[in-house]
Amino acid sequence: MKKNFLFILTSLSAITLVLFFAYRSATPLNEYIPKNKEETEIIDLLTKFQKAKQYNDLEEYLSCLDEHGQYMFSGHLMVGKSELSALLPDFWKRLKENDAHVKPMCRENLNGNFFDGSFFNPIISIHNDKAHVTLTFQTPVIRWRTLLFLQLIRKNNSWFISRYEWDMG
Repeated sequence: MKKNFLFILTSLSAITLVLFFAYRSATPLNEYIPKNKEETEIIDLLTKFQKAKQYNDLEEYLSCLDEHGQYMFSGHLMVGKSELSALLPDFWKRLKENDAHVKPMCRENLNGNFFDGSFFNPIISIHNDKAHVTLTFQTPVIRWRTLLFLQLIRKNNSWFISRYEWDMG
């Protein structure tokens, strides 16, 4: 009986350690090593976008976006850049105030629009003047994670986000 208990305890401890280290392992944007000049430019854009989101800097946030793009807002709506410029200030203000009316109503709406966090583990695919990027978004305290899917376009030698969507579940 004692051997079984010891085996179970050891097994559970090992599984817990593996999960703990697996969940803590990630490559933040600032530690990602770009493979070429284009990836460096894309990482710079994503870092700028991440900081603008964290600090609710509307001007900087919008400067990362293409004029003709589509962007997920508040968990389910796809809106253009001009709509975001009108919606975000009030949305960010209400989030800071913990207004229940802007909180996600269901698991499918839960995404990084609602939380502070950071981007990790970029997967970048570049095809001429277009790129696809998948990022892991992670909150700092409970380390909740979800994915962010981005499409980028290069115009006048600069990259812009032309579409972003959060994983819906």
